[in-house]
Amino acid sequence: SVQEQRTFSLIAVACFLAATAMTKMNDRTQVFAMMEPFLPRMMQRSGILFQRIGKDMDYHGIRAPYFITTHSALENMQLELKDLYQWIEQKLKHDVLIQV
Repeated sequence: SVQEQRTFSLIAVACFLAATAMTKMNDRTQVFAMMEPFLPRMMQRSGILFQRIGKDMDYHGIRAPYFITTHSALENMQLELKDLYQWIEQKLKHDVLIQV
């Protein structure tokens, strides 16, 4: 639907922000991902700069391997996303503390 198309990029970015928060919380510094070609371009608009590290392959559709560090993701993130990232990070920290 039109509404889904308008919100998909925000959902994808929010999922990546949650993954970034989890890597930071677990002291993981390097992230590898298999992504469709459009996703790294979409993330780049948010300041999240993945480095392509391999060729396209058929892996549940056409995908390519990418790499990013947690530090790079946090440093290059657009200012408009930093508040959302901090909110997500606090929610995850709270949920982890409740689980422990």
